[in-house]
Amino acid sequence: MQRLAVLAVVLTTAISAHASPRHLITVADRDSDDQIVVVNAAGTNAGQVARIHRALDQRGMLFHLSEPLEATLEGRNTLLSDLDLIKNAYASADYDTALKIIDEDEKRLLTHGGSDVPTSLSLFEGWRGLIAAAQNKDDDSLRYFRAAIRFNPAWAIDKKLPSPRVRSIILNARREVSETGTLRTDIEPEHATVTIDGNEQKSAGEKIRLPVGFHLVQITAEGKKTYAEIVDIADGKSDKIETSLVPEGQLDKAAKLVDEVVAAPPGARLEHARALSKLTGSNRILLVEGAGEDHVNVRLYDISLKKVSKTFSLDGNSSSAAIASEIKSAFDDHGGETPLIDHDPGDGQHDEQRWYNRWYVWVGAAAILGGIYLTYHYETRDPTSLKGF
Repeated sequence: MQRLAVLAVVLTTAISAHASPRHLITVADRDSDDQIVVVNAAGTNAGQVARIHRALDQRGMLFHLSEPLEATLEGRNTLLSDLDLIKNAYASADYDTALKIIDEDEKRLLTHGGSDVPTSLSLFEGWRGLIAAAQNKDDDSLRYFRAAIRFNPAWAIDKKLPSPRVRSIILNARREVSETGTLRTDIEPEHATVTIDGNEQKSAGEKIRLPVGFHLVQITAEGKKTYAEIVDIADGKSDKIETSLVPEGQLDKAAKLVDEVVAAPPGARLEHARALSKLTGSNRILLVEGAGEDHVNVRLYDISLKKVSKTFSLDGNSSSAAIASEIKSAFDDHGGETPLIDHDPGDGQHDEQRWYNRWYVWVGAAAILGGIYLTYHYETRDPTSLKGF
């Protein structure tokens, strides 16, 4: 029995050595690793994302990138100030100025790409619809409103802006037309993928039948810059896009990585976020997944610690200090109402399993316990023979 107790202590000590928990490193333990990259995967709510950016920056928690890369990751290809300028020009009936801003921003969006392209373009098409309606071009207004809804089914207009006539046009725009035309693509490389209005994917070279009107066409391929164009499909007619994709640059790669992180299922989030971390040089990522009128939904990633949080909400009415404090608390595992960062299930199954899930730990434990049992059984069994006979 004494030997049994000794072996049990050995087993307990060995397991305890493996079981020492991996604690989250606090700001005091790390140098620049506590700085955070902000990524707006929702493609909207630029104002609230800007508040998060400002709150982190004021407290030295923001990981600074080049302005073009920051703008791409934070969804600022559509500038909030430009939308305000468009609104002001529309209110002043200066439609030429409003349309000039829209043309320039649409060109920039189609050139730089990103996860926010369909959503942002829907905003511009909505403004085009309002301007056309103000100029009594109801047919054009209908086409623009229909495009806004195709690019983003959740698109809605400020209730204070439209007249009853415009609201009627928008209601009609939500009814898809029956007339169709076709789109053909001749793309290099041949394995490229064609995405229509942000959701329908086709293989390059395939004949695509579409309802008449405006459609957003995005063409992608591995390692290539995304090509984007708005096409106008006519009834019974065939349109064609012919282009060769060029190698992707840093901004193109960043936009694609954001899309991949958002689309990644549980268990694969960290794998995709790791590529985004490598591109930016920051181990900590705050990913904006969506927002409402008074909140923004975020998910936090700490690549060095292989941790990812559940989605939680930041109160849009909170002060910058409160927002920064809640984010810091979540990353540093200080507890409180903010969800703590948890290991992403399924990520790194082979080399990142907890100590008690490793096969060799349990094999070793079984061997020790087996030895204990055999030793105990041998020493306590009934004698069957006498030594020396």
